[in-house]
Amino acid sequence: MDQSVPLPVHLPQDHIDDQQIEQTFAGGNHSFALCSTTQESGKGLNDSNLGKVTQTLDDDIINRWISDCDSKSWKTIQKEITKTFSSASCLNGSFLDKRRDKHYQTSLKHSGLDLSFARLAFQKLAKKNKVLAEVEDVVQRILLPSLSKDPIGVEGLRVYLIIPELLRVLLKQQRGMDITEAFAAAVLRLNPDKLQVLEGLWSTLPDTPFRTLVKTFHYVSAEYLRMVAEEDYAAEKQFEGTVKVMERLYEVNCKRRIKIAASNFHINRTNYMLRNMLNTLVYCDYLNLPEGYFDTFHRQSCIFNTEAKCMVYQLELNYSFANHGLLAFYVPTIHVRRERALEDAFRHLRQSGHNFTMPLKVKFQAEDGVDEGGVSLEFFSLLGRELLTMEPKTLEVYEDSGLAWFTTDCGGITDEFYLLGLLCGKALYNQCVLNLCFPLALFKKLLGLTTTLDDLKELSPTEASGLQNVLDEDDELVEAMDLVFMYKGQELIPNGEEVPVTMVNRKKYVDLYVDMKLNKSVQIQFAVFERGFHKGFPIQAWRMFLPEELMTLLQGDDNYEWDKLRENAKYQGYRPTDDIIQNFWRVFTEFSEEEKKKFLTFLTGTDRLPRGRSLSKLQMQITPLGSTDADEYYPKAQTCSVTLCLPNYSSIDTLQEKLLHAITHCDVFGDA
Repeated sequence: MDQSVPLPVHLPQDHIDDQQIEQTFAGGNHSFALCSTTQESGKGLNDSNLGKVTQTLDDDIINRWISDCDSKSWKTIQKEITKTFSSASCLNGSFLDKRRDKHYQTSLKHSGLDLSFARLAFQKLAKKNKVLAEVEDVVQRILLPSLSKDPIGVEGLRVYLIIPELLRVLLKQQRGMDITEAFAAAVLRLNPDKLQVLEGLWSTLPDTPFRTLVKTFHYVSAEYLRMVAEEDYAAEKQFEGTVKVMERLYEVNCKRRIKIAASNFHINRTNYMLRNMLNTLVYCDYLNLPEGYFDTFHRQSCIFNTEAKCMVYQLELNYSFANHGLLAFYVPTIHVRRERALEDAFRHLRQSGHNFTMPLKVKFQAEDGVDEGGVSLEFFSLLGRELLTMEPKTLEVYEDSGLAWFTTDCGGITDEFYLLGLLCGKALYNQCVLNLCFPLALFKKLLGLTTTLDDLKELSPTEASGLQNVLDEDDELVEAMDLVFMYKGQELIPNGEEVPVTMVNRKKYVDLYVDMKLNKSVQIQFAVFERGFHKGFPIQAWRMFLPEELMTLLQGDDNYEWDKLRENAKYQGYRPTDDIIQNFWRVFTEFSEEEKKKFLTFLTGTDRLPRGRSLSKLQMQITPLGSTDADEYYPKAQTCSVTLCLPNYSSIDTLQEKLLHAITHCDVFGDA
């Protein structure tokens, strides 16, 4: 049982003197040699009465099964179905890829199966309901419980790639829930090393069978979750099993060369369930939640879309507040001067005794605004501009991309990288936007993911283009570049100055160059930034997000659906048909894109709205301001309630002049 390669078997000489080996058969735990005496050699052993040692499926057998219907032949068919589908060996020997003997090339990356043949076979079986039902029964009742947790070799895992094709046809007929759950249990029973091999086979599956796997477990998990939502709590265990396989498939998908979209894993019902939790849980409910309650949500994050992840984050935030008792009633407030917001913020954060488990409230000096969310948005928007130009410089903006990255010149810097990370974490914790124009690479690094040449292409297109040329050019041109394993005076490998870049090692050179640029050259800066980020965002909910989602959460959404602003607008004291409202929308429509962004900043405190507060969800309210001498007033905005206080101007020209002045100079004053 512990041998993975063929070994010779030494038999006593007197057993083999007069024996001739006719055929050999090798299995998972037994091997057979069929022998005859020398005189009888070749007689009978290859006759048809010997039959197949292993019953396998082929087109002829399937066609006979679905065509014969009388009771006598059905009994024979039942026996054949039981013999074939009760044995992993029988299925593992079926559907082999015999084109150019590819099944002989079975390896950790190649199963040796022709899964398109398996798909067609089960589609044929599905034409005869009685046959399909018998197959389902035998697989669920006999095969799945018998599967070993430690199958021999890659061949022993073929059955785990074949059965999903059966599940596909069953689920198309609105059946197969129980057998899918039983199959999930069999997958999860595998020893860790064998499960790892299976995941390796999943990672190299063609697109169609991999999608089949994901769709199968997605459908069944969604159905079990629906049953749980309808208070069938017995389905919780089944859901946990099938969703664990989903988690494994999601991890495999992240490593596949060609990935399928993350949306294929999302279960939309989770949004409804999480929203219901947010609306119904009260203070004492959070106190009664067990420690580690949200760990399951983090582990199952693949089934959540961005909106659902944001709701999990809000639930975890509420839980954190509840467990801090009276502290939840005290929210720290930072007092800043509008014109020196960054300087005041740094001074505040350098003071000891901060409770970073609480969100931050902001108060601008000499202004009356109360921070109900809008002032914080405006505060972090101001910081975003100041951080990019601060001295000493922590960030370098690349001319060819406009994106920011850590400076490698740390002269004069003390704790600025830590404070930068702290502010980024705090902005995310406060659900505010801090747009520092970071590339995706930063968020991949925060999540522990590997950066690649594609990430460098986003940050520094010119530099990355040169590296791409190294990969694409012919042998002679690569050598003519006269490159060595160096990066700005630093060796990429020992004695790198002496090692030329060639066709053979150019991929290694590019990988090391990218690693040096995005990782090693800023290793200390990023480590300090990361420590500050974790301090500013003290709960683990952010780890659920994909790099793209995390980037949008911190840096805001720049997908402006301006028409939605008008569609969702509400009016108090005005009617949509009033001249002042008609004139306002006429002026707004004629604004340039930059002027519209300025208006958005005036109205909300930022021109990049946080995820979940896009223009399609923003509900602006327009109310009158000043009952007399309207032309003497400028419009005002209450950023917390997204309210525009609009005087009833005498003409469209006056409205345009006053509104443009207000949105252009809104940084000078504020009203929350």
